[in-house]
Amino acid sequence: MSTETSKNPFSDKNSVHFTGRLAHTPEVRYTQGGTMVVSANVAIKEQWDKNGEMQEKTHWVSVVMFGDGGEPFSQQADKGDWIEVKGKLSYRAWETDNQEKRSKLEVQAFEMSVKKKKEQHAESTAHVS
Repeated sequence: MSTETSKNPFSDKNSVHFTGRLAHTPEVRYTQGGTMVVSANVAIKEQWDKNGEMQEKTHWVSVVMFGDGGEPFSQQADKGDWIEVKGKLSYRAWETDNQEKRSKLEVQAFEMSVKKKKEQHAESTAHVS
């Protein structure tokens, strides 16, 4: 890669980092090859002031974590827990049994930190190598 390209502030970078609340207890499944897949939906609340009145909107984000790094997260995380996610955007497409084409943009997590609702200072971090 040339020096000019590496200094370009507009070059693409697929990286996400956000916090939010778990919508449900994480779901665990395994691929045909035996790889663990942990799935979760995260609610990210956005608030702003509009003419002196607080406005609020919730964004829903699907998150997946592959491999054994997701096991501690799946065992410790519960609905409503506040979590921090670091990962990348991932697009997947598939066809249903009825030959319907589906697609989804989701976050493939490399790291998820969990803070319990009642134990704001207790933290557990799951990493994917």
